[in-house]
Amino acid sequence: MKIKAGQTSAFTLVEVLVVFMLSGVAITAAVGLMASSMWGSNYMEHRLNASAIAQSRLENLRTVPFAELADMAEDAERVNAQGMTDANGLYARTTTVGADYKSTRLITVSVSSGWKYDVADLQVQMSTIVMDPDILDE
Repeated sequence: MKIKAGQTSAFTLVEVLVVFMLSGVAITAAVGLMASSMWGSNYMEHRLNASAIAQSRLENLRTVPFAELADMAEDAERVNAQGMTDANGLYARTTTVGADYKSTRLITVSVSSGWKYDVADLQVQMSTIVMDPDILDE
């Protein structure tokens, strides 16, 4: 459309409403993408923390004398992100020490996090077998 001298070009009300509607859709999509990204980031952070807590507990149990391992069991011990006992900790750590079987013990550490209230708790479980080093000396 050609504009004659003295005329001005203007947007119609319909064009303005369409632009606002398209902008609203784009902004809604961007906000949804950002929320999803933040949820995924939090999930991975808590999963990594839970894995580190379980791994640290297993490594600490390897330094405990074999005869004392049975005393190291714990049930839903509240811990913080560093694995330190904390009554308000976000994580719950359970350590299961199996029975002595041919001078070995199966140790399982489970760490759960209730960081997201509308889904099931995040669970990380790790296991190892610890052998009594005294039987090697025989």
